[in-house]
Amino acid sequence: MRKCVTMFIKELQNDSVGDCGAKVNKTINCIRRTYNICFGTDYARHFESVRVQFTETSMCHEGALGLPTSHSLEVLAAHCPESFSTNLNNCLKSFQGTFARDKTDPDLC
Repeated sequence: MRKCVTMFIKELQNDSVGDCGAKVNKTINCIRRTYNICFGTDYARHFESVRVQFTETSMCHEGALGLPTSHSLEVLAAHCPESFSTNLNNCLKSFQGTFARDKTDPDLC
């Protein structure tokens, strides 16, 4: 999945004014293929729970890029040290701030 999101960012960097929705759809198809390889015929059940994170609004305007849902963050918080949550929040804020300022910034990848 990571390679698919990286592909999205690189395409956005190369064409920041193009059709972002088309880039999102390409990313979703990449993720679908990845899940199909990993989960085989059972991929659909796993894919749909992840698919909802990849919307045009979240990816093109908010810089969310399929970030963990609030539920998965709660699970992580329950099993990881507090420093993990702090570091994750700082990383997300930094990424989203850079994304909002300049989607072509090479620091995004």
